[in-house]
Amino acid sequence: MRSDGVTSSHPVTATRALLQTGEIEKALQQMLPNTKAAELLAQFTSAQRELNFGKIDYKEFEKVQNRVLAAAMKLT
Repeated sequence: MRSDGVTSSHPVTATRALLQTGEIEKALQQMLPNTKAAELLAQFTSAQRELNFGKIDYKEFEKVQNRVLAAAMKLT
């Protein structure tokens, strides 16, 4: 087992494990330079920023997070 808790050395499995543990940003970064992953990462980080600055509420952030997570799972 690696220090980050991921047990597989296979990139897709490791990425899926990150997604399943809620580490969406880290998983998407591992998928780069995949264009779709880059788009999802941009959407996710933008939503995080908007949440942090109070431009959207947590419920709206969760919608983006769930959509990004579902799309990312399809990429793995």
